[in-house]
Formats: sequence, C-alpha cells, structure tokens
Amino acid sequence: MKEGVIGHVRENEVTQIVFDLSAWIAEYGLGTVALSVMRRGDLVPYPVPIAIVDGKATWTISATDTAKHGRIKAQLSYMVGTKVKKTNVYTLSTKESLPVDGDAPETYETWLEILQTMTAETAANAESARQSAASAGQSASDAEQSMQEAQGYADDASASARNAEGSARYASDKADDAEYYANLAAQHAESAGYVIFDVDEQTGEAIATVTDVVDEAMTFAVDEANGDLEVTLI
Repeated sequence: MKEGVIGHVRENEVTQIVFDLSAWIAEYGLGTVALSVMRRGDLVPYPVPIAIVDGKATWTISATDTAKHGRIKAQLSYMVGTKVKKTNVYTLSTKESLPVDGDAPETYETWLEILQTMTAETAANAESARQSAASAGQSASDAEQSMQEAQGYADDASASARNAEGSARYASDKADDAEYYANLAAQHAESAGYVIFDVDEQTGEAIATVTDVVDEAMTFAVDEANGDLEVTLI
C-alpha cells in the first residue's frame, strides 16, 4: 500500500488496513510490530496499538486518525530482538466532512415550519378523503335501501293492481249475472204473464193491468180491516 483514502474526517472504526507480515516472519522469525502515524500539521508521529494475528497485523482507523482533513503518513516497524525492519512510508489521506451540527438558522426553522404545515395539510387531506369515502359508502348504502323500498312499493302496487283487476272481473261477472237473471225474469214474466198495480191520483182508485197471457180471471179487493190486497181467481 502506497497511497489511498482512509475515510472522511471524524469517521471511526469503519475502515481497516491489513499488513501481511508472513514473509518477514519467515525470514526474521516471530517478533513484534509497531505503527507510527503522522497527520497533516503534526510535528511528530504518534503510536497506534497493533498486534500480529496469524501472520497479519490489522490497523483499524479511529477518529484520532481521521481528526484532520488532508494527507496522513504511516509506517510499520517489525522488531525481532535487536533487529528492526520498516515498511516504506505510506502516504494516505482523509476526505473533508461538514463541521459538527450547530444551532439551526432562521431559514431552516422557516423551512421546518413549512414542512410541518405541508405534513398537517397532507394528514388533513387524507382524513378528508377517508371521510368522503365513508360518505360515498353510506350514500351507496342509502341508495340501495331506497331501491329496495321502491321495489317493495312497486311489488305492492303490482299486487294491488292484480287485486283491482280481479275485483273488476268479479264485478263484471256479477253484472253479467244480474243482466242474465233480469233477462230471465223478463222472459218468465212475458211467458207467464204479470199484473201491474197503480193508483189513480184523481180518484184514489187502484187500477190493475193484467197481461193477455194470464189465463185465469181474477178479482182484486182491499181488506178494510188490515189494508191487505186480496186477489181472487175465478
């Protein structure tokens, strides 16, 4: 590794750099390792704790390492007894980050108020839409009920019409029967004969008119005791 970006300013424990020391261990034997780091503006490097595990040493980049924006230098030293083996000086860098958040400016507060208003309006519109949907559902239910009631009225009217039609037919039949019996009675009267009684308004006498078909001779008299009309066949 000669040059690379190790992260943004104030990033912590999200980046690792692994040094493979297996060749040095094979050549010089098992030893210890030290890492020196110097950031932009530092006058002297500072040590970074690091250990060898399975022939490799891992540097976990901390917020101390990324505290400054710009170039950062690092060098690894491997020591076995009095022997010291160093890597080349690695030139790395950290990318800039925005400063730590402070108090919100007035323009931000105004924007936040606008956002809250928009949120409230959205919620109100959603509630209005929900109520409209509920009203539409109720209207549909009312319309269905009205349709059912109208159907019931139509059925009742149809039944009444059928009853009226039946009554009309019954009355017509009875009228036909009455006309039939009237004609029948007239026929009997004409064939058997009949007598019509009347009163003369000037004299007060009772007048009886007998049809020609009446065979029997008859006389008429009023019983003065009870006022009954008496008919006597001769």
